[in-house]
Amino acid sequence: MKKRVIVDLDGTIIPKFNVKESVIKCFERNGIERRESFIKGFLRGMKEYEIFHSEYDLFLYYDFLKRCSKVPFSIELVQDYLSHIEYLVPQKNTIEEREFLERIYADYEVVALSSFFKEVEEKRLEYLHLRQYFTEVYGGEEYTKPDERAYEMALGSLLWKNV
Repeated sequence: MKKRVIVDLDGTIIPKFNVKESVIKCFERNGIERRESFIKGFLRGMKEYEIFHSEYDLFLYYDFLKRCSKVPFSIELVQDYLSHIEYLVPQKNTIEEREFLERIYADYEVVALSSFFKEVEEKRLEYLHLRQYFTEVYGGEEYTKPDERAYEMALGSLLWKNV
């Protein structure tokens, strides 16, 4: 039985990307005025959501972003933002990350643990051609990090076999 390795995604396997630029592109696609206060409020909401919510829920996320940004928009804008994966990944190559995953994949069961939406994280990994290295991707729909239940979820049945 292989041991399980839990891997974080943002800033580790998926290098940082320009979040502000992805928000600006989303606003442009949806006809939202490119006002700096709107953009800063939306970005603040994205950053602070996990402080006030212990799981990711599309409707809660939408409501929180709308209140923080003070921008009149519909839930479709958030869905649009989350669906444009090409703007939610870095534009740089992921050779180092791929080499790391190839090394550990042979000896370990590799799972991803993210506090963000599982479906979005899976699409991001697919877009970067990294999804095949993960046996499972756990998102924040139930628990966000650093809640210990998120790690217990990612450990899955291995947690109970080693007790």
